[in-house]
Amino acid sequence: MGLLNAYFETKPNAQLKLLLTTGFLGSFTTFSAFSADWLHHFQQSPIGSIAYAFGMTLGCIVCAAVGYGLMKKVRHAK
Repeated sequence: MGLLNAYFETKPNAQLKLLLTTGFLGSFTTFSAFSADWLHHFQQSPIGSIAYAFGMTLGCIVCAAVGYGLMKKVRHAK
């Protein structure tokens, strides 16, 4: 997601951005799937489920930031 957001900053195409980010990537990471998985963890261990929720959220943000940074670095190297 970060890679694509960085890419579309320099080559704006709103329809393609929506298709690839929200449509394609979003289909792999739906909030409903995360919620169902979290509920399963909560039933097993309420404290563990809180750690899981924070870990997953932080992990997603970090991955998006890394992808964004990599694309920016590649763009500046050209």
